[in-house]
Amino acid sequence: MVSSIGSDKATVLPYNEIREATSNFSRSLIIGQGSYGLVYLGKLRGTDVAIKQMKDTNSKEILSELNILYKVHHINLIELIGYAAGGESVFLVYEFSQNGALSNHLHNPALRGHKPLPWTTRVQIALDAAKGLEYIHEHTKPYYVHRDVKPSNILLDSNFHAKIADFGLVKLLEQSPDAGGAAASRIVGTFGYLAPECVLT
Repeated sequence: MVSSIGSDKATVLPYNEIREATSNFSRSLIIGQGSYGLVYLGKLRGTDVAIKQMKDTNSKEILSELNILYKVHHINLIELIGYAAGGESVFLVYEFSQNGALSNHLHNPALRGHKPLPWTTRVQIALDAAKGLEYIHEHTKPYYVHRDVKPSNILLDSNFHAKIADFGLVKLLEQSPDAGGAAASRIVGTFGYLAPECVLT
């Protein structure tokens, strides 16, 4: 359960603050949704934040995300501000990425009111994402492999700098992937974005 996360590792936020930040979970503030639940745009202590509601409070993905994002910090990884529990849900609070997910800018962007991304911006986004991945692969101890990198998990700030998000499927390794640490395990992730070397082995 989430309560097993030590308080020295996570900022626990009052549930009432989450309710206030989302105007009592107003549907007008919903900015995303998935199998886990909903994502709200909130205003927490004067700052815009993204609040992910997780309805499965025993989910291993919640524990994975909390444990990793409180230990690993990088300009190209989404910043986890804190979490709260209440109303039979867990709420993960992140920095807000003003330009949303990369997928919104690649697939029918005009339908979402976006202009096509210039090639210079696309290259910068790719470099940012690569830097974030390199950091968790090579510069953390223990090492981590994300296992679900895809456009919807790459978020863009106000200057279109990329931040990797959604660490629920991350795998911990004792060695870096380049040193042979990517031991065989159950293949997880999203079809179409899986690393070829994982699918073929």
